[in-house]
Amino acid sequence: MLQSLTTTPSCPAQQGGFPQGSRGKKGSGRKPGNPPRGGPPQIVGTGRGAQMAGGVQPSRSQTGPVASMDIDSDIASAPVGVPKDSVHGRKIIVLTNASEASVPENIIYHYDGVIEKRLPPKVNRMLLEQLQLEPEFHPGGAYDGKKNLFMPHRIDFGGSAKSRVYQILMNGNHQRAEIPPPVYKVTISEAAHFFEYFVVFCP
Repeated sequence: MLQSLTTTPSCPAQQGGFPQGSRGKKGSGRKPGNPPRGGPPQIVGTGRGAQMAGGVQPSRSQTGPVASMDIDSDIASAPVGVPKDSVHGRKIIVLTNASEASVPENIIYHYDGVIEKRLPPKVNRMLLEQLQLEPEFHPGGAYDGKKNLFMPHRIDFGGSAKSRVYQILMNGNHQRAEIPPPVYKVTISEAAHFFEYFVVFCP
């Protein structure tokens, strides 16, 4: 005896068919892994292995094409040439506020002048002016008021000595007669002589 069986069709959504409400519309279905039409791309996964749906790897930045130019090594290393003679412009005469100076061929002697007390530069110059009244300081030199004394000749300290201590009596009109004038000790010692350097800078 044959018995008729009645089968009930299953839900299309369970068999991969069209979802409810979209039956009969073409193109509404999409393959797995493809982003929906009209929407932003979907990124699958996280971290460095993340990629867009459909297997497209997202790029961090988009840059345009980079132009490159090959330069011959001989041209790149060749220096820029300078012409020997000028070919442009014209020669002119320039007037300057300068004058010619002649340098005597003498040796300049440098001495250190050390005063035992710390005094103003004005007082130091007065002491050195008083000191240069001694015969070995003629002709006199130039003093900067601090420590440096420049002489046009070698000072004779006696024998082979390179220095000497002088006691300078400071005389002044403001000094009262009952008060003796102060005495200062000044040590003059030879430092150097530099004729060749003077000639180089002042030819």
